[in-house]
Amino acid sequence: MSKNSGGYMGTQVGKLGPAVGSMWKGRNVYRAYNPFVKNPRTEKQLLVRARFKTMADLARAFAQATNFGYKRLANNLHTTTRGLFHRDNWPAVHANTVDSVTIDYADLVCAKGDLTPVRFGTPQFDTPQQIDVSFNRDVFGNATDDDIVILFAYCPDAKCGVMSPTTGQSVAKRSDGSVSLDVPAYWNGMKVHVWGFAITSVQEPTYIEAYGGYIYPNTVSDSLYIGTGNIG
Repeated sequence: MSKNSGGYMGTQVGKLGPAVGSMWKGRNVYRAYNPFVKNPRTEKQLLVRARFKTMADLARAFAQATNFGYKRLANNLHTTTRGLFHRDNWPAVHANTVDSVTIDYADLVCAKGDLTPVRFGTPQFDTPQQIDVSFNRDVFGNATDDDIVILFAYCPDAKCGVMSPTTGQSVAKRSDGSVSLDVPAYWNGMKVHVWGFAITSVQEPTYIEAYGGYIYPNTVSDSLYIGTGNIG
């Protein structure tokens, strides 16, 4: 049964004949109701499901990074950050058998935008439970010294990820030339993969004279795969 607001042509929530109405991102949307649900279990379908399960696990683990890295793009496209993560990273997940799914970690993306990227160095794992990465301080294009530089690390054995701070005194800015990320103690000895990207720190549209244009809140650079290593 549909719940109606504003008359027959108004907002519908629930089943209305062959359609199901709902609110999504502030919009009234409809989906077709399918009374004949099929569950094919062909080899190809099972392989696709295995890839989807892996993608869902990755999307959960990468959520903290993608909530920042895809926020502006998702808002502009009226879609979700996880949906964009799935779209961009689907080609990096492969399944030869249902029990053998592989991931091309170097091809995974957790941020997408037109901010000038950061040139990262090689991640260092000398400090226990910490990842340190240096980067170039150069400011060009629409970059500023105050851009926030973010590290994100994913641990396949733990199936979770952690991200460096975006607020507080531990925030790394482009002018700092280095960024550090603390990881959980139980990751000791485990392998991690590391990505980095930058995000603007402005709270409102800001004109950059050297760039000849504006930068906007939540604008990010494309994420870059920095490397891999074992937590000490």
